[in-house]
Amino acid sequence: DTTGRMRADITKGGIRTSGLNINVKGGIEDIAGEDPQIKINGDMMASLDALRKFLPDTMNIITEGSLTAKLNGTLKSSDIGMYRFSNADLTGEVNGDGIKISMPDDTIDLKIDGLNVRLAPDYVTSKRDPSKSFRLMGITGDLTKADITFKNAFSFKGQNINFSAK
Repeated sequence: DTTGRMRADITKGGIRTSGLNINVKGGIEDIAGEDPQIKINGDMMASLDALRKFLPDTMNIITEGSLTAKLNGTLKSSDIGMYRFSNADLTGEVNGDGIKISMPDDTIDLKIDGLNVRLAPDYVTSKRDPSKSFRLMGITGDLTKADITFKNAFSFKGQNINFSAK
């Protein structure tokens, strides 16, 4: 690099196995600097049905359904933390359908249809001072249908569920 900064690039990387396909491109700029910048462009597809065969039968876990995910953007190493993550310039999405995870030995049963979760920066105007706005990292999503049970301690059932966290 002509600027004297060390950099590393991943032009094509991935993992492919029965039921799982992960692709990633990206890099790190100014590796030896005080605040390296990380670039990522990745996607993932998973078949929980196919991945189940990697679990020992003794675990007595049943998995079904499919998941896809994408993550794109940049962040600095200083952004990796709870109070600075909102500075990251990342967008992402996770989608799933027909998801079923059953662990009878632990009394866990989860069924989800129509999962869509999105990650993206958002701006919120201050209620005290409308001339100021704050950048936040937002997670929004919706589920078409959910049925979740954990032992006798927790049970949740719903349809057309929307959620948001910032």
